[in-house]
Amino acid sequence: MPPNRPVVLASMIALALTTAAPASAQNDRSYREQTADQQVIHALNRLAFGPRPGDVQAVRQMGLDRWIDQQLHPEHINDSAIDGLLAHYPLLLSGLHQRFNYTPSCSRTCRTSGTSRSSRA
Repeated sequence: MPPNRPVVLASMIALALTTAAPASAQNDRSYREQTADQQVIHALNRLAFGPRPGDVQAVRQMGLDRWIDQQLHPEHINDSAIDGLLAHYPLLLSGLHQRFNYTPSCSRTCRTSGTSRSSRA
């Protein structure tokens, strides 16, 4: 039984197109390469909330690989500035149990605000 000519022809065309595609894809890859700034912006968009003013220069100075490593390991980031600010709010640094049980006494609150419990109702 002879093979159907249109099926054989279609198979040959499909085979020719699939073998030719990788060669053309390799030639066209150069247009997809990104510059250093484009790579940094791409990383900032994907791994952070987008670039802020000065972020691109800071990441370029630090190096993209080092910045990504820092994002993946935030425990290595120096938080001394925020620790100083949080020291003014001891309740934020307390444990969950202490926060749950924290209720300021009315006498202290009323004394500082100059109102009594009955006048606030």
